[in-house]
Amino acid sequence: MRPPIVCVALLLALFPFSIAAAAPAPAAGSAQGGAGGDLRLKAAALDIIYDLELTPDQLHDLEKLAQGAAAPPVRHDRYPQALRKALNEWCDALARSDDDKVDDLQEKVEQAEEEAKLDPVDIDATEPAKKKAPEAMKLITAGQLANLIAMHSDDIEGPAETLIESMEEVRGDDADYKQTRDSIVGDVLELASGYGAGNASLAGSVGDFLDRVHKLSDGDYKSRQRDLEQEAHRIVGKVDAVAVVQHWAQRELAELMSNAELPAAIHERLQASPKAKG
Repeated sequence: MRPPIVCVALLLALFPFSIAAAAPAPAAGSAQGGAGGDLRLKAAALDIIYDLELTPDQLHDLEKLAQGAAAPPVRHDRYPQALRKALNEWCDALARSDDDKVDDLQEKVEQAEEEAKLDPVDIDATEPAKKKAPEAMKLITAGQLANLIAMHSDDIEGPAETLIESMEEVRGDDADYKQTRDSIVGDVLELASGYGAGNASLAGSVGDFLDRVHKLSDGDYKSRQRDLEQEAHRIVGKVDAVAVVQHWAQRELAELMSNAELPAAIHERLQASPKAKG
């Protein structure tokens, strides 16, 4: 279930972002079994749009800003019928802003995905989307940002917590270790520093730390785990909590702009939602 909405007044004070307007016409939609798009990706885009409660002007502005930022279109093998049905129903509820049905239908989708043994949808932000993320933040209001944070409060972690929780991941197969380590380093840097110039020193320290954790025997890792957690905090240092949340939100918007099904989601939202139509 989605968490209750937090006190918007507090977050309004913490995040002084501005609102914008204007833009082009929406693109034609796509969905698996239809125009060749992926239904799970469209659902992921609609979910964030729903959480942000974007207006028509904001939707048009976002589509314009996201041009050239999307990853190549993806079409997976056909999903089981139960999952397709659940996804279609959830997408429809998200597009229509049907608050009474969205949560229940999301649970049905998650159950169908689990039965189909599918991993959660994972969208990597493209470099163009990362560069456009600060501009995307200017498209939304502080209240909309507060709502997004409230809806995903359980997903937001600090960079040190992310590094600590990732220690178990690097204890696995050597064949996947380098890719796993690089992904963790990227996550920690994005939360600590955002999409700016980066922090080579922090990246090196996090990578070295993960290398040492990876090489430890099971016994040494278990006996030193608490010390390693404290070291992780020292490596990352003190990072302002407001900055971490801002960096997290920028990443959410970068991943949204990287989603090849964003134009389809925007089109469906504009067509179906009384709220989006204003």
